[in-house]
Amino acid sequence: MGVVRWDVKDAGQIRSNRSGQELTQKLQIYVSSLDDSLLEIKRDLPQFQRWQPHPSQASFFVDEFGADQLEHAKIWMASVRYTDTITRNPLDEPVRYSMRTETLPSATILNRRGRLILNSAGDIVQPIDKPERIRVFVFKKNLPQIAEWMTDLEDVVNSETLRIGGRDREPRSLLLRKVDFGEMQEQNDVEFYPTTFELAYRKSKWNYRYPSVGYNQRVPETSRTPGPRFGQPVKVRRPILINGQPPNEPQLLDRNGLWIPEPEPQDVVILEEEIYEQAPLGVLPLR
Repeated sequence: MGVVRWDVKDAGQIRSNRSGQELTQKLQIYVSSLDDSLLEIKRDLPQFQRWQPHPSQASFFVDEFGADQLEHAKIWMASVRYTDTITRNPLDEPVRYSMRTETLPSATILNRRGRLILNSAGDIVQPIDKPERIRVFVFKKNLPQIAEWMTDLEDVVNSETLRIGGRDREPRSLLLRKVDFGEMQEQNDVEFYPTTFELAYRKSKWNYRYPSVGYNQRVPETSRTPGPRFGQPVKVRRPILINGQPPNEPQLLDRNGLWIPEPEPQDVVILEEEIYEQAPLGVLPLR
């Protein structure tokens, strides 16, 4: 059931008004059943529905489509009205974005080279206040419906490089931290939801960095446990003791988990953990 074929019966009639120009085209449409309705015709002829471009007049778009069935016939007489009036589909409006900066409360025990700051006795200093400045990109886009899947990406970082504002943003440097769907609106007979979402950009990436410290260390020993590793070198977790007593504060460890009794700044190991899930945030309407 549906449209079998269609013919152009009138090449077009054009007229001008204060708003612009209109071009009307007549069609004769043949369907497969007397029970076919206007819905089936519109489904099978999407090129004549609203906002579709004229096949040869680049500045004209469909503004209205209508059809009437001839009595007891599988024929419909249709009219397509095109216009060049500047009325846009709100869903076709490009993404708009802006940027602001925010300051995150933060403290550090690392210097500008990423090394741990120690006092003259080799102890870790108390965290020093160092507010961190980040950039927040705010995107606005009209969507045909509430895209609830976007909320599933909140508190997720980008797994791929994304280009924003003419610059490439490395993986794990963008965090989706807000999605806002406005109330449904209507413009030019099109319903849409104004949508706003924010990507927070952090040059140092959204990972957690910390020094390798603890109250225990991994000490190389010879295995005394019966089994295939008996007599083989193994690393065993042992408490750190200073003069036979456990320390009052965490101690610095090297890359092998061994205690550093008298650390130098270059000996300190900085560990990094990925605490946010990542996903291809390029699926967001960024452009």
